[in-house]
Amino acid sequence: MKNISKSTIITTFKEKNKSSLKQMCLMLNIKSKEERQYLKKFLVELTDANVIYKDSKGIYILPEKDQYLSEINFNKKNSSAFVFKGGEKIFIPYDKTNYALDSDKVLFRMAEEGEMPSGEVIKVVKRKRKTITGTYEDKGTFGFVIPDDSKIKFDFFIDNENKKRVKNGQSAIIKISRYPRKGTNPEGKIISIINTTGSYEFDLEFIINKYSLPKKFKSEVLKEAKVVSGKKMSPENRVDLRSEDIFTIDGDNAKDFDDAISIYKNKNNYILKVHIADVSHYVEKNSNLDFEALSRGTSVYLLDSVIPMLPFELSSGVCSLKEGVDRYAVTLQMEIDKEGNIVSKDIFNSIINSSRRLTYREVNRFYSGNTDEKLKAKMEPVGTQLILAKELMNILKENRKKRGSIIDITSREVEFIYDKNKNVIDIKPIVRGESEEMIEEFMLKANETIAGIFADNEFPFVYRIHENPEPEAIQKLKNYLKAIGLNMKIPQNIHPKVLQAILDETKNHPLYYSIQQLVVRSMQRAIYSTSNNGHFGLASKAYTHFTSPIRRYPDLIVHRLLKEYLKNGTFSKERTEMLEERLKDIAIISSKRERVANEAEWSIEDMKKIEYIERHKNETFKTIITSVMNFGLFVEIPEKYISGLVHISTLNDYFLFNEKRNELIGEKTRKVYKIGDELEVIVVKSDKNTGEIDFEIKDQPKEKKRKKRRK
Repeated sequence: MKNISKSTIITTFKEKNKSSLKQMCLMLNIKSKEERQYLKKFLVELTDANVIYKDSKGIYILPEKDQYLSEINFNKKNSSAFVFKGGEKIFIPYDKTNYALDSDKVLFRMAEEGEMPSGEVIKVVKRKRKTITGTYEDKGTFGFVIPDDSKIKFDFFIDNENKKRVKNGQSAIIKISRYPRKGTNPEGKIISIINTTGSYEFDLEFIINKYSLPKKFKSEVLKEAKVVSGKKMSPENRVDLRSEDIFTIDGDNAKDFDDAISIYKNKNNYILKVHIADVSHYVEKNSNLDFEALSRGTSVYLLDSVIPMLPFELSSGVCSLKEGVDRYAVTLQMEIDKEGNIVSKDIFNSIINSSRRLTYREVNRFYSGNTDEKLKAKMEPVGTQLILAKELMNILKENRKKRGSIIDITSREVEFIYDKNKNVIDIKPIVRGESEEMIEEFMLKANETIAGIFADNEFPFVYRIHENPEPEAIQKLKNYLKAIGLNMKIPQNIHPKVLQAILDETKNHPLYYSIQQLVVRSMQRAIYSTSNNGHFGLASKAYTHFTSPIRRYPDLIVHRLLKEYLKNGTFSKERTEMLEERLKDIAIISSKRERVANEAEWSIEDMKKIEYIERHKNETFKTIITSVMNFGLFVEIPEKYISGLVHISTLNDYFLFNEKRNELIGEKTRKVYKIGDELEVIVVKSDKNTGEIDFEIKDQPKEKKRKKRRK
């Protein structure tokens, strides 16, 4: 196969900035079907990474010198949008968006310099949304569907023929038949009626459409999955660990099992084996499966549902480390001393057979001594290992704390309790136990170990990086702590130890969870990168994602790189140059897909929280003020992780905002509202589409309100 690289393609584009696949093959002297397929996939990767774009005629185009590609994102009020140039956020005024819809890929140029970086959209190069969920509004001989997503301003015209399927006020899914343009409304065709607005199924459909998540796998992908999953297994060229007591620990409802462990002790040290599903054995590079996995980037978990990265035959089939069946794995064996340092390590391809599928709940019961005969019998083969695992977990945790890793961030995950009709009747925070912490510590150690090998040798790689916080974010944290009466020294060159010290010192503070969240927000978002910039939060010199290849594409890439390293011991200069270019694009695509998945998961959780709150309007909730603004008070129901606003217009006095002290002060009553105050509130308004909840303070002393309010 010819040495096709990113630089070769870019050079070709610079000679002629437009080219079809056929023309590109002629210019690069590509003749075989295999080489053509390889080039096609590479062009798609460059397109996904916003290096080039493809027009409606199938021509690939390299943007001109002063033009850039980006996905466009609108704010909820639809008054403006933003794009990215490199890592910089660029503001786009609404009248400069050129009829783009939220999430479209656009070609833009920078505007003249002003107070903030801004630009304008030259053209929409790829429409992201193919369908829209909304409410039908009948107009007699025609109708409109008004999108549920508040980021979409346009109403979609429905002609007389299409409107026969739907009644006024019904929720519908439409397929977009014409996109917005000057002087014309966009149009759509109704493809489905949703008769259960606000239901579990409706919310799922809404989020899938909103974030343009894939619903089905292509036929060629499913066909390939069926073929590769039928491969005969053999222990040949693998270390046979099937006689070893290996076990998995996952959630009660887990369907795919990426990782398993086994552990024992020699005279002084612990021998920990982390066994990871060998997905790369089944998903070969440049296959249909590989291309599909890259385009999805990650599995998306929406409440009790999952949109998997890989088809069922792999994700819940031959790749999943199920109990009692032979499975291929990549095993990392680590010898760890009593200080938590790695003494030696070994990596090899293996074949395993998990002897137990355990749940976090079961292992937590085992650790607490709350066991019955049935659970004791289930734990019998691995009970000793679990005791050793708990010992090692505490050692590794202490080791991380000493080096300055942030370890006390409490998860804000919640569990939704449903009635028989899938309506939310309660929300409970998920409390992590020792078993969850144990698996996390082991996976962290495994990820660091693999990353360290590539970093030490300066081989091409995909790292998981977490860069130092921005000074402005740290200043906000400092101001917040000062506002709640905590004057803590935070140096300019911050180390994660400082943030951990803040968490240690505020553990008993009533606003501890809010402080935690502000600590999280003060840090940058973790992303994938080919540059090893370290992981700030973990205080790690090198980190990666290696332990979840069933559900994350970067992990699959790491497995491939690891196998290549194990086979050859090094990477040639030519191979390094080629990999560095390709991995850079994969890192960009993977970071982007992860962000979309996160936002989809958070959005549907917010919708369910609002569904819960809508059932409790006019009821009283005890809340804590988490933020004070000139327009009101942000409060949170702590045990539900539900936040909302008490608007200043609902308060019983004219309130002045003291920005320095972060307080609202009543002009007549001299009543002061500050961060940390407890308030009893009632719900007065909520909106699923915007994610907003409005509260009012219960039983306020009645004072005559001024007619005019400060904006």
